[in-house]
Amino acid sequence: MRKTLVLASVFLGALSFSLSAAADILPPGTSELGGSAEITFPENGSFIYLGPRFGIVLAPGSELEFEMGYSRTSDGLTNSRLAFVADYIYNFETISTPYPFALAGIGFARSHAEFVTSGFPFGLTEIETDETNAVVNLGAGLRMPLTQSGLIRAELRYTIEFADPDVSTFAVLAGFSILLD
Repeated sequence: MRKTLVLASVFLGALSFSLSAAADILPPGTSELGGSAEITFPENGSFIYLGPRFGIVLAPGSELEFEMGYSRTSDGLTNSRLAFVADYIYNFETISTPYPFALAGIGFARSHAEFVTSGFPFGLTEIETDETNAVVNLGAGLRMPLTQSGLIRAELRYTIEFADPDVSTFAVLAGFSILLD
């Protein structure tokens, strides 16, 4: 909970600090189509998460982005997770590259797990679970232009999944985007 409050405070502080200067890095109506890979660091290990994203700039400095991601792990058990999230992105005004941004988002994640336990006296038992939970994202990142319409993104993200018990993760994302007019 403390990590969530710290990240929310940093996000709101940065947002209020630059609220008077709306970013014009991406003009309104521009679409951003891309994908990213995420290395996630939950409490019980790490895994890679891949997915596409689509965003549209609503106003100078404001962007709405939709993302989807899939991850699969296997270490004595098999887990897969499919997430859909809508993020609000605030692009900070700057006169040099890279271009900073902050994001906050909400969505849901569908998780599937299969594992085998040894139970006495019946031997091996296979257990399978499925659950859908709400997800909240908070993060910050940088965009670095490569060409007129191509850029790379790097992000640090904190995600809370409202499961039983709640799961919170830190992640580092890297990706490529194409800007469409």
